[in-house]
Amino acid sequence: MAIGLKYGQINEDDAENRNKTNKLCEEFLDEFASENGSYICNELLGIEFTSEDGMKYAIENNLFSEICLKMVASATKILETKL
Repeated sequence: MAIGLKYGQINEDDAENRNKTNKLCEEFLDEFASENGSYICNELLGIEFTSEDGMKYAIENNLFSEICLKMVASATKILETKL
């Protein structure tokens, strides 16, 4: 969202900014996946957290407070290079 806010389309005909935003978002996702192994939450956490058992496991094992915080820090570091 931050990339889109900074570089996104001014209007629906603004293909130049749309293309720039898409390129930067793709670069961001590639770098994040390279650094962390994926950008998909289930893969990062190693569980299906949308299921009741997965959510229970995540809470009992502090996955959200441990892994997610690291992922936010990683995303922030990468995003700083894009803005």
